[in-house]
Amino acid sequence: MPGMGLPTRRSLLVLGGIGLGASLAGCSLFPVAPPETDASAKMRAKRPYRPVDPQGFAPIINAYRAQNGLAPWRIDDRLTAIAGAYAHHLAEAGQMTHELAPYGGLEKRLKDAGYAYLVAGENLGEGHTDMQDAFDGWHASPPHDRGMRDAEATVFGIASAFRADDRYQSYWCLIFAKPRLATGGPQPSGGPFEWGAAL
Repeated sequence: MPGMGLPTRRSLLVLGGIGLGASLAGCSLFPVAPPETDASAKMRAKRPYRPVDPQGFAPIINAYRAQNGLAPWRIDDRLTAIAGAYAHHLAEAGQMTHELAPYGGLEKRLKDAGYAYLVAGENLGEGHTDMQDAFDGWHASPPHDRGMRDAEATVFGIASAFRADDRYQSYWCLIFAKPRLATGGPQPSGGPFEWGAAL
């Protein structure tokens, strides 16, 4: 848009879960702005927005997890749908926040969707042109990078949404989790469908 310049990139992270220790007992958000270099700005100016494809993101995230000695994440279609709905809500509102009214925080959104989990976390971003750009932005931010290296999470869902008349234009949502099984295996107390606190 005239006079708007290049969109910038911003990221937010939220983590949460059951049994992660007292250090995760409170609520904490980490707004982070990854550094933007002249070279990356020029490259981004030449690349149009491309929506994320979870099948295409899986090799990116899992190659990185393998480099760090971590098990791969599987695509979870339910998490992808939840992430997609939230990315679109963020784009409609033109805001990046983990608690957009009336949809609430990650815990509420997962619970409203009937998604039971033991551990859950979320990386948000805006202004990314494609899934490699989103990954690079999260990788450059220590809190988001820790999320992508979560050793307890086993599945993920990712989505993006585009709004041409918005300063940032693209909104990204990555949700990773360890689902709670309805039966079998050791479960924390509280029954099979107790949700953990999303931080």
